[in-house]
Amino acid sequence: MDLVRQGYEWVSEKISDNRVFIKIALGVYILLLLYSYVMTERPVFFYNKKVTLFNKLLEETRLKRISYRPYVMAPNPFMQFFFYLTTELFIQTFKSPKFVREEITLKDGGLVALDWSIEKDGTAYPVRDSNGRPTKPILIVFPGLSGENNNLYTISVLRKARKLGYKCCTVITRGCSCLPLKTAMISNPDLPDTNDVIQCVHDKYIIDPKTGKKQQKLLAYGVSLGAIFLAIYLIKYGKNVPLDAAVLYGAIWHTIEDLDYFNNNFYGFYNRGLIFPVRMMYNKVLLPQLRHLMEKESFEQMCKEINEAKYLREIDNAVHVRLCKYQHVYEYYGKCAIRGRLKHIKVPTLHISADDDQIFEQLNDKFPRMEAEEMTNSSVLLCKTSRGNHVCHMTGFFWPKQWIQKPTFTFLNYFRDYDQIAKDR
Repeated sequence: MDLVRQGYEWVSEKISDNRVFIKIALGVYILLLLYSYVMTERPVFFYNKKVTLFNKLLEETRLKRISYRPYVMAPNPFMQFFFYLTTELFIQTFKSPKFVREEITLKDGGLVALDWSIEKDGTAYPVRDSNGRPTKPILIVFPGLSGENNNLYTISVLRKARKLGYKCCTVITRGCSCLPLKTAMISNPDLPDTNDVIQCVHDKYIIDPKTGKKQQKLLAYGVSLGAIFLAIYLIKYGKNVPLDAAVLYGAIWHTIEDLDYFNNNFYGFYNRGLIFPVRMMYNKVLLPQLRHLMEKESFEQMCKEINEAKYLREIDNAVHVRLCKYQHVYEYYGKCAIRGRLKHIKVPTLHISADDDQIFEQLNDKFPRMEAEEMTNSSVLLCKTSRGNHVCHMTGFFWPKQWIQKPTFTFLNYFRDYDQIAKDR
């Protein structure tokens, strides 16, 4: 305590007398700023170079010329994660956007929802003009593990999308964000929920109700777990997908093969950091509702396994394996694998990730570079930066903000306006 007191007195004295502390802080900031500029980079793209569509995309847009400069105070993955969390907390507290909820009943009786962003004019739902045509393209957003509508990685995209003239909705899966559970089932990427939601938006807001003809563009953005939901949907439904383009941010390529990296990286910090809020979400929100939807013995066993779990894998085993009748957790993870199945995606899709992703490895054979480059008639464009951590990519001089909007909307806007671009050619 004496050492702390002496240090405090020294700092107080220097600040009051010579402002040495301020000079030191300013010097450190300038060094970090210079380092940030040195670390500025342009993303690297991987795709089959014979694909004319992507060659024209990169030639006609700024996509390959967009630079990423890490936030001045976040030169490493841990600080990226720290400033992501603090910025998200600030926005959730003071600048949280407002939504109007539209509930959708699924074929099995389950309930999901679309949270439509409220615009400045007070409108939320898509509007049709006097000719019955939708006035704006629609962007469907799939959030990450929390399943909420107020995470930074979705708020950043939604705000930019509204400015660019999109109608936006965030998908709320079963039991998330105060949505009641109607069946003993928790959403996972292997279920048909994603297809049901996208088809609902397409049929209700995109096509002409009389002729069935498509009248407006429909696009999608998924992040982290939401990116897996979207990717598995694109893989399963192939040519039948009604989307015009999709962006995947930080999707996990193959959970089975990446488990050891996630569990052990940074001394297990991220596994321990995530398992606590996930367990709390189950105990406070989902389990009280599942109690009345499951057999007593099975429910009690599931509760025990969740509260004793030391890894997220064990929670998935307790919940999804039991509810979906998988033989084991690896069967579930296998059905949610993306790597090795990219050829089934038929919609123009951009995937964005970072080499220093601390959640799932993006280096060497874990990153499907060869798969993307060797596929004929490929619809997948891989985009990667050296820095950015898992779905962070914080940038800025003073106030940290996300960078992800730049590549996301350069890509989506191209396909939103593709008909006009093709006509102008």
